[in-house]
Amino acid sequence: MGAANASAQAKKTATRSVDLSAFAGFTYENAAYDSPSNIGLTFGADYTQFIKRLRGLIIPSFELRGTFTPGSTDSEKTVEGGLKLATTFKRLHPYGDFLYGGGIITFPVPANAPPTYRRRDSSETPVYGGGITYDVRPNWSAMVDFQQQNWNFHSKPPAAPDLLTPQLLTFGIVYHIPFKAYKTY
Repeated sequence: MGAANASAQAKKTATRSVDLSAFAGFTYENAAYDSPSNIGLTFGADYTQFIKRLRGLIIPSFELRGTFTPGSTDSEKTVEGGLKLATTFKRLHPYGDFLYGGGIITFPVPANAPPTYRRRDSSETPVYGGGITYDVRPNWSAMVDFQQQNWNFHSKPPAAPDLLTPQLLTFGIVYHIPFKAYKTY
């Protein structure tokens, strides 16, 4: 047996380079103004590229998520995408993310609404937050996620800025789509 054969056997035959996962969960929204909290749904997907130079210490992903939280005083719909950075401690995967997108907030029309009453409004929504996932089975994880949204309705001076900063807490599940790693020889 030659030296060339022995060195080929010492190399890994397969490596995982990407991960695609989908998640969904129940979301509790604490609105930043005097209204009852809303309960809704959050769903999304992550595309993760494993970078050998980072050796798993920092795992970058692109995340796309949507949230729908209906309520009696307002309903919010948002879609955001952005960067997610994670790390791994055995079966625990803490992460932080910064997302950017847009949202629509809808209010019920009061009985004696003035003609200038705005029933709905939209805003760009920068979002930051983080969370943790816990591997339950090979392709399934439990998720706890916190997000802070920043709504800015762009009121013009001298009016005070129209800002909302709702906080969202999501309990959900993550499914990691099983890709077969290709063999390298």
